[in-house]
Amino acid sequence: MTLQFLRMTDTYSDKSAVYADLVADLTEHPDRQVYYLVPDHMKFDMEVKVLEAIQGLRVKEGIEEDGASGMMRLQVLSFERLAWLLLKDDWPHDKTSLSSVGTMMLLRKVLHDVFDDLKLYRGEFNKIGFLGELAELFHELEMGNIDPDTLDEILSQEDSNSSKLKARQFDKLKELAMIYRRYEADQGRFTLASHAVYEALDAYVRTEDMSQVRVVIDGFYRFTARQLQVIEAFLLKVPKLEVFLTADRAYRKSGPAWDDLFTITGEAYHQVYALAKSHDIPVADDQLAGPNLAFAPAFADLDAYLRQRNRQTGLPAARSSTVWDDHLEIWKCESPYVESEQVANKIYQLVASGRYRYKDIQILTRDVDKYRYQILPYLEQNEIPYFIDNAESMQRHPLSRFLDSLYRIWRYNWRYQDVFNLLRSELLMPMNFLEEEDRQASQKAFRRVVDQTENVVLKNGYEGRRFWQADYEWSYLQLDDQGQKIARPADKRIEEEANRLKNFLFRSLDPLFKTWESSSSSQDVLTTFYRSLEDLGIPRQLLNWRDDLVDAGDLELARHHEQAWQAFIQILDEYVLLFGEEDFDSDLFFDLMQVAFREAKYSIVPPSLDSVSISGLDSQRSSAKAVTFVLGLTRQTLPRQYENHSLFSDEDRDLISQGLTELQSLAASTQQKTVNEAFIAYKTFLSAYDRLFLSYPYNELGEKASNISPFLDQVREACGLEEKIHTSQNLQLQAHEEVYLGNWRSQLHHLVTKLSLAKMRREGLPATYTPLYHQIQGLVQTHPEIKQVMAGLNYSNQVKNLPADLAQALYGQPLFTSVSQLELFNKDPFSYYLVYGLRLRERERMRLDAIQTGNYYHGLLQAFFDQVLRDQVALEDLNSEQIASLLEKLVKQALEDEANTIFTSNARFKWMNQSLNRTLYQVIQQIIRQQRVTKPRIQANELSFGLAGASPNDLPAYELILDGGQSVFLRGRIDRLDSWQYEGVDYLQVVDYKSSKQTYQFRHIYEGLSLQLFAYAQVALAADQGGTGSAIFGTFHQLVADQLRPIKKEADFQGTALETMPKDYQLAGYYLADPDLLQAIDPSTDEKESSLSYPYKWNKNFVLKKNTNGLDRQEWTWLLDFVDTKIKETAQAILTGEISLAPLRQDKELLYIPSLQYPLNAIACFDPIDGGNRYRDWRLRDNDRQSFFEQVQEALEEKGASDDERS
Repeated sequence: MTLQFLRMTDTYSDKSAVYADLVADLTEHPDRQVYYLVPDHMKFDMEVKVLEAIQGLRVKEGIEEDGASGMMRLQVLSFERLAWLLLKDDWPHDKTSLSSVGTMMLLRKVLHDVFDDLKLYRGEFNKIGFLGELAELFHELEMGNIDPDTLDEILSQEDSNSSKLKARQFDKLKELAMIYRRYEADQGRFTLASHAVYEALDAYVRTEDMSQVRVVIDGFYRFTARQLQVIEAFLLKVPKLEVFLTADRAYRKSGPAWDDLFTITGEAYHQVYALAKSHDIPVADDQLAGPNLAFAPAFADLDAYLRQRNRQTGLPAARSSTVWDDHLEIWKCESPYVESEQVANKIYQLVASGRYRYKDIQILTRDVDKYRYQILPYLEQNEIPYFIDNAESMQRHPLSRFLDSLYRIWRYNWRYQDVFNLLRSELLMPMNFLEEEDRQASQKAFRRVVDQTENVVLKNGYEGRRFWQADYEWSYLQLDDQGQKIARPADKRIEEEANRLKNFLFRSLDPLFKTWESSSSSQDVLTTFYRSLEDLGIPRQLLNWRDDLVDAGDLELARHHEQAWQAFIQILDEYVLLFGEEDFDSDLFFDLMQVAFREAKYSIVPPSLDSVSISGLDSQRSSAKAVTFVLGLTRQTLPRQYENHSLFSDEDRDLISQGLTELQSLAASTQQKTVNEAFIAYKTFLSAYDRLFLSYPYNELGEKASNISPFLDQVREACGLEEKIHTSQNLQLQAHEEVYLGNWRSQLHHLVTKLSLAKMRREGLPATYTPLYHQIQGLVQTHPEIKQVMAGLNYSNQVKNLPADLAQALYGQPLFTSVSQLELFNKDPFSYYLVYGLRLRERERMRLDAIQTGNYYHGLLQAFFDQVLRDQVALEDLNSEQIASLLEKLVKQALEDEANTIFTSNARFKWMNQSLNRTLYQVIQQIIRQQRVTKPRIQANELSFGLAGASPNDLPAYELILDGGQSVFLRGRIDRLDSWQYEGVDYLQVVDYKSSKQTYQFRHIYEGLSLQLFAYAQVALAADQGGTGSAIFGTFHQLVADQLRPIKKEADFQGTALETMPKDYQLAGYYLADPDLLQAIDPSTDEKESSLSYPYKWNKNFVLKKNTNGLDRQEWTWLLDFVDTKIKETAQAILTGEISLAPLRQDKELLYIPSLQYPLNAIACFDPIDGGNRYRDWRLRDNDRQSFFEQVQEALEEKGASDDERS
């Protein structure tokens, strides 16, 4: 029995002498068995390398006889696989080991059993996070060979009364020990404990004949206590045990110092050595690995520097940086994306050079999950095959999404998001879709139905179980711009399909949910659950997906669906095993299910023969590769800052460690992990033997600027290297840049970027890019997409007008439109085309927007005033109680209207409805106050003209004749029309209700943005409602909104509110500036006072104060004629096909222009930098009344002259 250490460093790692000895031993001893033990995750790589090396030696030595037998007698295994190999006939098959989530289930059961004994952790009883922490701690104790008796013995030897802090620490440890004891007892009854593998292997080795066995242990940095126990058994039983460790000196007398580079491996050396000496087993002199000739000589110097630097024994003289030119580069990159792109491009170049294959290259990073979404697209762009040595979680699998959504639908009462998450998992679908032979077409059809059903749900706010029941019929009500209900055949079809899907989903899920609410046992509920999933076709759909992927040749992804289903079945089995007879706890079960899919990993498929490997810095690697790229070497990642998330604090670990034997141990503490960062850096910097590329981003994504890792910075300084800076290529245009280009896609990307930048700056392409340009042009025949991309450089976002016949077919002839639509055209013709030509709109959602609020206000105001007229009650005679009573009655009626279901959908909207009703009450009061002090009376409410389904009192469309004899018909609704007869003339005032204050600018009228009220005035005049001749008194906006009022003292609240309220609800707009008429129309306003009803003020002696909103009779005539002319011009432009992308410049105010706003801006793609896109300047710069009417007169004169010529 002998112990032999083989010490090595990364550049002195040649094991040929050991392999030769193994070959000789196997040849000389036909009964010899060699167990070559390696870490489990390295088994495949190590097996390939060891067997290849040994086979090469056999060929070299000419050993041919019994070659196959010799190779079969050398097996590369992990400790766990060796146990299965040796104990396969004696293994307790009646028990199985639990998964990590199964362990959490067992702990939940344990905590339930000891609940009455819990003190500190009673409140953690049902918390999944705590169960996970317990599972991790107890696994650590089991692998550390620490049983409950050990913990009790350690605690019994300490004084817990020395301080309150010590007492609390002991209470915690005693409670954890009590839970641990019960857990160990229950685990033995139910399952095979995780550490039982090592106990069984240890017992086998100690009792069986091992005289013909030779054991080699390679690839480990540290050993767990269970592994040390098995190593002790090997020391006692096998003729020779060899342990290979990375260390540059022997650690026999003592372990390594705390700051030793080889702290972890040195401690492993010392532990094994101490075990041998404790049993008087001879320890041979250490064998040293030979120089690894694959490494370039420069890396041997780097190896020596890294080891000496750590011991601070003086640095070797820095080599000239030219030594590293072909071996080491340090990149400073603008961002992780630039870093990833340059890595992918450089890999392409290296392989294209013919010196390397993909399998010779590896990518390392501290956080593989973080970088995978940046590096993988660039690898795929360059068509580089890759293998990620990092198992992917099943958390994103559709089955996980389905189960989580299923539970949330039940728990949170059929919320919209949960329902459609389940549907979009596409695991549950009606049988007519599931049984379709053309599964691709069936999937597409199902997605369309789901999308359209979502539109129905969003529009109507269907959320909650009552809306999904079979007896609740959904509707897909549509409203036009005027609030009119419309029903199109397509909407009816959508409504029918949505109702069918709703009914299917409710029938499928509701019976299942009822079983969860019952008091049945877990076994009965989960049996029903499993059968329900089968009946609903969930396993069948997974099999369909698997088969489709197999047919497509994607075997790896096909296996994902099988593995996900098996993970689900395992959780069902383990839950029934542990809780089968207990009442079903849905919350616990689905919490555990969620954790299960988060913790479960897809099995890693070994890499293809030629692919780039991607792995983490912390993972152990079997050997160096020719080329290594290390990404993300910032101060935050190397060294990593460790935190202790264990239930054992560092103080707890110190206390327990003092009472452990040499065959007992805890996991590394945060301090030990921090110290080991130097060793991780050492292994990283020597992970390549020919080319090493070390990079870091100086701008992290969404984070602060980052700095270079101190380990990397020391290497940079010692080697005398300059950082190579890589930035995104569109930042600056230089004649020469440090940039790596990949395949033709990467080359095209950079070339187009340069050409675009040069074009924008009106500069020439740098001469260094000319060869690339010609090279890309030469690839056009084999890659036609290059021509399309290059053509895009000269693309200009110009809009061509429609032919007149197409425009008339699109919009209709004659043209029926509203004034608001024409106003939109005058803001931007292309916006009008998108909204009213193509009829593009964002899907409707049930939300209380301005349109919904306006329709509600308009409807109730109309109902209120109409009811007053029917009751033949003078409006001005109503008191507050009568107003409130009538409004309350009308609100109840309004809420029964399907268009107002939003206000009864939930508590939030109910509260908002109450707020709107309070506002309406205030507005009605102020309108009645105006009626009391002014002369005009309400003549009509919601007076429609030109609308379908009009009542007998409504008006026909307002017709205007265009230049070519075509007609344009205006339609709309006048919110309120007031009239009053004065000196034989009916004076009309048009009132439009608005939920926000309006601005009044003459330049808006001139550009055609504010035509509505004046057009309504023309409609009213044309109808001649009075019959004795009519004139316009004014066009006004009536504010319908709550107003914020500054209140400094609570006592002043009522007085301040009452004083300011009439002013807040004053009519705003343009009026006829006739002093006699104004005095007659509002006799309540005295001289030197402002009218509380209209926007004017008297000076002394009732002289009207100058006001831009007051117009004389001639100005009203000009204004109304101009509005008619503007409407005609706009309609003419629409019908001739004008759709130019020409939005008005928003220099002084923000206008709502759809082509510039989400979501239509993605279609318009307006870009003022593009030569084809330009803002349209305002023709009337200032809001100057005189300038406006001068321009109006000029326009009318030109129009008159033009009409005379045509006539």
